[in-house]
Amino acid sequence: MNLCRVVAQNVRASRTKLGWSQARLGEEANLHRTYIGKIERSEQSIGIENLGKVAKALGVPAARLVTRKGKVEVEVEVERGRTGEGRDSSGDLGMTRGDGQA
Repeated sequence: MNLCRVVAQNVRASRTKLGWSQARLGEEANLHRTYIGKIERSEQSIGIENLGKVAKALGVPAARLVTRKGKVEVEVEVERGRTGEGRDSSGDLGMTRGDGQA
């Protein structure tokens, strides 16, 4: 499965879990509702800045939106164990290669 489709499914699943419309997510993320629809239909790739906006609006880590279902929790735990890092003061996950390098 390609990454655009993974993001599409995860954004839609997170949004519907909250009971939000695409318009509501667009308002919360400060993005247009049609853009949200295009993301959810895999018609448009999402940029990293907008991925962050959508993740923040949904209240989930950006990593959850780009990871196949069921994989993110394991990968985050492995990442924390390898680098000794977790979330920084902004709430973002420390993204390293495992050797402490960004």
